[in-house]
Amino acid sequence: MTGSSLPFAVITWGLPLTFSAALRLWLERSQDSPKSRRTRSTGVSLKARRLFGPITFIRIPTRWQPSCRNSRSRRASPRTRPNLRCGKMNARPLMFFGTTNLDLCFNVERLPTPGESLMGALTRHPGGKGANQAVAAARLGLKPHFYTYLGDDDAGQSLLKSLMEAGVRTEAITVCAGEVSGLAVVMVADDGSNMIVIDPGANSKVGPDMIESATKFIERDAIFVAEMGMPIPALNRLFEMKREKGFDLIFNPAPVRPGLPSAAWRNVDFVTPNQTEAFELTGIEVCDFESAARAAEKLLDLGPGAALITLGAQGAYYADCTGSFSLRAFPVKVVDTTAAGDAFNGAFAASLAQRLPLKEAVRKALAVAALCVTRRGAQSSMPTAQAVDEFLQSQTILELE
Repeated sequence: MTGSSLPFAVITWGLPLTFSAALRLWLERSQDSPKSRRTRSTGVSLKARRLFGPITFIRIPTRWQPSCRNSRSRRASPRTRPNLRCGKMNARPLMFFGTTNLDLCFNVERLPTPGESLMGALTRHPGGKGANQAVAAARLGLKPHFYTYLGDDDAGQSLLKSLMEAGVRTEAITVCAGEVSGLAVVMVADDGSNMIVIDPGANSKVGPDMIESATKFIERDAIFVAEMGMPIPALNRLFEMKREKGFDLIFNPAPVRPGLPSAAWRNVDFVTPNQTEAFELTGIEVCDFESAARAAEKLLDLGPGAALITLGAQGAYYADCTGSFSLRAFPVKVVDTTAAGDAFNGAFAASLAQRLPLKEAVRKALAVAALCVTRRGAQSSMPTAQAVDEFLQSQTILELE
């Protein structure tokens, strides 16, 4: 049995050890009582040995911490730092910087070809990459700050209300007088594929000087997530603040645009493109884990500490200066892939904020993305923490079988 909830794996050569029994043993070992002190030399109480037979405790690492140091082009990626108070590990502060849009979604049988007209059913959903990512984290139990610009129109009021109802902290959100809110037209085919066109609206009004107003909400040791839908000068100023504010930076380069200087790339701790974005950034077509590895190498040459490439139904590939790994996606019936990447990024950031080990954080992000694509809409498709836990438990049972 392994997991982040217990710092030990328990292996038995007697009767099977249930979770509750393992938990009792672990609590017994951790209590500072005469009984626990008497059994500390052997590690297990006499009663437990009679009941379960010989037991070996194997310590499992509780956090990920690369050993390499900063170099010219390959930097050590951020580590999850424990903050123990009263025996509990507190979550790190979490903040998102990105776009908010009203999504006009057309559900169609298939995506149109150039010049073709199709009939479809229209629905409206709150969206925007940054907003979707913040909502994904909030649904997992976090209380993330979110910085964005909204128009002073009906859409802006509706978008603000939906963020608040999702549990996102909105103190850093600015409503721009005389501006319209961002708008996206999304076409979703029956097979789950989509096409998106965006009018940024108020999102395009964010400038470097306006970033200063958001800095008071950035706490030290925070995890900060930014996406490329915001103006490049604003992103560059935000990245410059990394050392001063002491946060770890996750950068989702979507949509890919030119103009971000090399110094800004060196401030990135994790860059998280999908296959298309990885191709646009590196020129390498990513179609499997082998090609993802080559693309990750080129991404690391840009300066970030780590590259995490999502490959849709195939899974995700991770690489940094200490090594690499790949994880397969969870098989599900796809309904709508519109916010899959946002679900992944929001969940990955939330998992790191909750101090999960790196590989476990990626696996949880894949689970959140898998559940997201089984429902229509963007923010409305983000799963709750309970739904994700139940899904992961069911997948673990399947793997054991």
